[in-house]
Amino acid sequence: MSQIVNFNSIDIIQNYQDKTTVTELIISNINMEFPTDLFSEYINVVKITIEYCNITQLPTLPSNLTELSCKNNRLTSLPDLPPTLIKLYCENNKLITFPSLPSTLTTLWCDNNQLILNLITFPVSLVDLKCENNL
Repeated sequence: MSQIVNFNSIDIIQNYQDKTTVTELIISNINMEFPTDLFSEYINVVKITIEYCNITQLPTLPSNLTELSCKNNRLTSLPDLPPTLIKLYCENNKLITFPSLPSTLTTLWCDNNQLILNLITFPVSLVDLKCENNL
């Protein structure tokens, strides 16, 4: 049985007992940096939302992740993106560049960052691209 879990504390995320049943994590309004291995035991998570956390970097992402929303933070870069990623929402950060974008990516919303768009190689799979108000 899969679960969607909404967290409001790092301690709760790290100490949650039933990590293998979680398929979606929603984390918001936690005002502190996250440990890099925060998601290491969440092996079945396919969707992560981390919004309004004021973070500057993301933890290492699960390898089977298909959707990531990390908007409204202070991110300047993203970690390596899993090859399974289909949707990426990263608006309203301070991103300067992206790591290699996976060939599976169909949706990318990156409005209101500091991206230099002509230096980014976008995958041909993209069908929904929103990148306004960048450099």
